[in-house]
Amino acid sequence: SYASSNLYEPYMLWDYLRSNLEAAISVSPDGHRWATAVENVEWCDVNGASDLEINLLKSISLIDLFKDRSPVSAKREIVQTCGGSASNKDFEQALKKLSGWSRIIYREYLETYAIFEGSDFDIDRATNHALEEIETIDFGKLIELASLQPVLAKRHYHEYGALRWFDVKICPVSDLENKVKEFEPKLDVIGCFLLVIPTEEETKEYAQEKCETIALSLTQNDIIIGLSMHSWKIKKMARELLALEYVYNNSIELQGDRVARREVITRLTDYQAQLESSLSQAFDTAEWFQKGETSASLSQAELSGMASKLASERFYKCPKIYNELVNRVKPSGTANAAKNSLLKRMIEFAGHPNLEIEGYPAEMGLLKSLLQATGIYSFVKGEWKFISPENFDDSSDTHKLKGLWMETTKLLQENDNRSVYLNEIYDLWRKEPFGVKDGVMPILAVAYLLTNEANVAFYREEIFQSKVTDLDIDYLTKDAADIKFRWMNLSELSRNLLSGLAEIVRSLDSENRLKDMKPIDVGRGLISIFDKINPWTKITLNLSSNARKIRDLFKRANDP
Repeated sequence: SYASSNLYEPYMLWDYLRSNLEAAISVSPDGHRWATAVENVEWCDVNGASDLEINLLKSISLIDLFKDRSPVSAKREIVQTCGGSASNKDFEQALKKLSGWSRIIYREYLETYAIFEGSDFDIDRATNHALEEIETIDFGKLIELASLQPVLAKRHYHEYGALRWFDVKICPVSDLENKVKEFEPKLDVIGCFLLVIPTEEETKEYAQEKCETIALSLTQNDIIIGLSMHSWKIKKMARELLALEYVYNNSIELQGDRVARREVITRLTDYQAQLESSLSQAFDTAEWFQKGETSASLSQAELSGMASKLASERFYKCPKIYNELVNRVKPSGTANAAKNSLLKRMIEFAGHPNLEIEGYPAEMGLLKSLLQATGIYSFVKGEWKFISPENFDDSSDTHKLKGLWMETTKLLQENDNRSVYLNEIYDLWRKEPFGVKDGVMPILAVAYLLTNEANVAFYREEIFQSKVTDLDIDYLTKDAADIKFRWMNLSELSRNLLSGLAEIVRSLDSENRLKDMKPIDVGRGLISIFDKINPWTKITLNLSSNARKIRDLFKRANDP
């Protein structure tokens, strides 16, 4: 209740309707008149109309909106009462301005004011005509309009730090088999929840049997097929939405008609919201068919649980890496810059606390989460060093890196007769059961190299590198096809020669003592000595025949 001295003005009701019921009005038979009124009010507001002018415009539009259900008409006397305490002069000027702006029109034969519509586009007729043209439903367009969101494997993400999800798609029952065959997971997509929609008067029994049969024929659990009783209602709604979208994109009359265009957009938004709601209801009530499992009805929250279960079963050896910056398929430019900085420090400052990173830049976070938290870069016996996870026991392998290192070593050992492209290693890591993200692979690759320096040789553009440098890191991060790793196994003859070669290195390079006399270190030492000699020595002919042969051997050498 309210006091008689504090009556609500008509324009206040207009404001209330717009704030709370605009969506409902826009899709009602009064939608066109409402859109016209809103267009006029907004135009006046932008062009500096006074409060009186805007209030009169709102009041006239409100009376016009209810004219078919109310005896009140927008006669001059009634409109003037809507002006409140405004003087006759101000009232006359306000009406004159609104008429001059073509915002209102005076109908002399009825002696009433009305909103100037400025549009005679019949949306319902255009939509019905479009419906006649639509024979089949474009499900690709429908998915786009409905804004279906993927189902995230949330529990898997919290456990492993790797974000994966299942796509959400809809398709007709008649095309279910083809859609299943065509599905190919991309990037982080590891499967699909496929909701089928009857489009050809299929019965529930027929649709259910087809879903079950196709689910049983799947080779793996990457597609889960759903069927809901609400699916039968979606066809009509989908056709109406597509028809309205067709009208909006193909009606030439709309191009110069802002009022009609606004009404079409409003209807599109409302239909889209209704379709999303219906699809959400269908997903919540669907019966899901999965290979090797009994069909079950699951809520959308339970679908996330199923996605996590399937992701964890498929990638059960996935390393646990908790860093959102790089543990993804395509890191941002900022994340890549931090990653490259860390990689170069891994090469240059190995053995130093925090790799000589000062403060708390992004690369410090990568160091802490990827190298120190995982135990790869640890303080052992008074010094910082890179430690292979292959040396971890089960209790210390909390981040599940041991299996990844062992499989990588196995790949290199099985191909010890050749150099293995880094891309081959990445392919191994990317596939099941590891599922490592592309963004973190360069860091793991360099870490693997540094933890296996005694056995793994590094090649850039087919040439063995005695020492990995900043340049090599640039090549590694830009194109892994330029980089190769090779496992070095020595024959009996090679072992006999190793001791003598090590003595040569020690005698020619006093700084390299080769304490452990590792095969790779000996090869690196020899190449390093050759790289440091005077450039003139590499081209002169004033050497003995035997010296030239040895020099040419080093110049042509691309393998230790």
